[in-house]
Amino acid sequence: MGLKESFKKEMENATKDIDLSITKIWNTTYKGHQIQVKNTLKEESLLIDGVEVAGNKRKSIWSHAIPVSKLSAMLTLENGETKKVQVKFSGLVQLHIQIKVGREVILKEKMKLEVIAPWEQKEPIVPWIINQVEKHGQIIDESLPDQEYLLAEDVEDMEPGYRDLLGYEEPTPMYVGNLMKRLQKQIENPTPETRKSTYEKVLDEHVMEYGEKLIDALKESAIDMSALYKEARWFLDHAAHREVVKFALLLVGHTKKLEDEQLLKQIGLHEEFTRYVTFSLYHRQELLWELADNLKGWGKVVLMHELTPLTDERKAWFLKQSWDDQIKRQAVALTCAEKSEIDVLLYQEEISEEQLRQVSAVLATLLEEVDGDYLMEQYEYEEMVLKHYVRHAKKQGYFEIFPLIESFLNEREYHIKLGDY
Repeated sequence: MGLKESFKKEMENATKDIDLSITKIWNTTYKGHQIQVKNTLKEESLLIDGVEVAGNKRKSIWSHAIPVSKLSAMLTLENGETKKVQVKFSGLVQLHIQIKVGREVILKEKMKLEVIAPWEQKEPIVPWIINQVEKHGQIIDESLPDQEYLLAEDVEDMEPGYRDLLGYEEPTPMYVGNLMKRLQKQIENPTPETRKSTYEKVLDEHVMEYGEKLIDALKESAIDMSALYKEARWFLDHAAHREVVKFALLLVGHTKKLEDEQLLKQIGLHEEFTRYVTFSLYHRQELLWELADNLKGWGKVVLMHELTPLTDERKAWFLKQSWDDQIKRQAVALTCAEKSEIDVLLYQEEISEEQLRQVSAVLATLLEEVDGDYLMEQYEYEEMVLKHYVRHAKKQGYFEIFPLIESFLNEREYHIKLGDY
């Protein structure tokens, strides 16, 4: 995304926040009639008994700089008498509103005009996730509440968690240092102002690009872990932007406090956050295995690289995973081969028909040519595995991937031919 488009989106987001900051509705009554006044960034309106009777739409967001704005309409009472209803807005630093019916002032109020904190009046993401999990046992709606605030390239046709795998531009060299300074101030004095300062800094960059450097900086600091955990939890409870949730998950993981491991597991069910939950739960392998069984996308792909299979059943689990998406298959093929220990499996004298087909699926992906390269070349036991695979395949009369093996051997100019196996 170009600089112009990025700046345009930032301005759009800022406009939305300003609108949320100044939007307000006033309700009052006069002799049995409901009078309502609405004020937003782009318009003001007067409603009597639920019907809009006057309005003012602005052509520019900067028209708020006009010191006085008025609305008026006529109100007919039960006795047939008519009176003029007048609404006056005034002020720059403070918004003053006055509602008059005839000469009688029935409402007078003032409010300070200031931009709200970035999390205010927005859907907090973690409670939104927890609500889905508690209702359905899984994530039903993958579109996060902050989607409207993101660049189109970050959300269009992107499965949760995939954009982070593609990478972003690296942050400026001083970014982590500046973020640490704000975080330290927040830890020492947790107020809405210090939290807002850290929150806004987090929104400047993508956590995936600076996460490791942040953890290194935290390790070198003398930051109070209990206070850090408390503020990380505050972010998880209030964050309305995904990058802040990811940031908070890194902080929780650094503190190594697992009082909320079930909460982390629930958050990890949304695959946008699985990799960040893994950082916290890495030593809780049982929870990660439970999580993996409930995922099906890029979160599962990331998680599979972190799982440690210690039993034959767990090793076999990797062979049972299947994907319709070629990119996902390629992303986990080498991991499946290594963690299922197909080299050990194929060394046996006999294997089942099901095991042969599961191994065949993994090998087929490793033998796919992608831009002149093969994943098989990264596999430590490639020659031994191919030799024993061919032995089992011939014995069972299963030759489906033999053309792939032949092509691989020819392309790599191996001295060994398929017939030699």
